[in-house]
Amino acid sequence: MIFASTLNGLVSPDYAVFNPIGDANVEFLGELFRSPKVRAKFRAESKGLGTGSSGFMRRYNDRLGAIHIALPSCAEQSGILAGLAGELSGVNTAISRLEREIELLGEYRARLVADVVTGKLDVREAAARLPEAADQPEALDDCEALFEGDEGNAGGDHDAAPEETEA
Repeated sequence: MIFASTLNGLVSPDYAVFNPIGDANVEFLGELFRSPKVRAKFRAESKGLGTGSSGFMRRYNDRLGAIHIALPSCAEQSGILAGLAGELSGVNTAISRLEREIELLGEYRARLVADVVTGKLDVREAAARLPEAADQPEALDDCEALFEGDEGNAGGDHDAAPEETEA
């Protein structure tokens, strides 16, 4: 994982610390290095066992120079970061809200379990207040029934592209 850090601390032999040279915005480099295309370049320069995103791959620091990346000017880097922040602000807000909801649900669950265990909540009484179970839809015996009357695809190949006809 690649990220910009403002922290000082220890580094293990499996991690390296790099400082940018020239006109490079560290935050921009962090975003760029996490992009799928650059990650693929890093993976191509890595050695080890595994395929895809799994396995034990290692990119040796001396191979970092073999990865060529076009770098826009500092002004363009700042503009790209500003645009990215604007595009992601709604997503980040939604993520924050969902994380908070998950946290609250965890707290509610813990409290509910504690109340049941300590006897503060009578499960029988709570179960009696639950709404009636909704009718469950019947399972389809034959999925082809969904496609009855589909003359345009009588052969049964529902994944095939529709054929074009002239009017």
